[in-house]
Amino acid sequence: MNIIRSGMEALRDWRTYYMSDTIEYFGQDGATSMSARVGFSTANELDDLGDGVTETRSVDFVIAASLVTPKIGDTIIWNGHRHRLSSKNGDPCWRNADNHGVSIRIHTKDEGPA
Repeated sequence: MNIIRSGMEALRDWRTYYMSDTIEYFGQDGATSMSARVGFSTANELDDLGDGVTETRSVDFVIAASLVTPKIGDTIIWNGHRHRLSSKNGDPCWRNADNHGVSIRIHTKDEGPA
């Protein structure tokens, strides 16, 4: 028994029940409703000319890893806004949210009202 993994699984369950909002995920397999913890992150990116750095802010959604396989171009509807899965500096649109692969963090860009 791995006590850390068990803790991550318990945290995933607590997050789902006590700290999450309902989102609609639209991907290659259709639409599905799920619970996600909403967060934010920032990244520095070169501008189109390559001579300046712009700080970008993304809306991130933490979900159970088994729910979907995120891909660029998928969308999430949350709080009346459409969020398109996006990449920062060529990185994937998601990453593990813990060391055991129990949860993932999906990076999106707010595209305005749905």
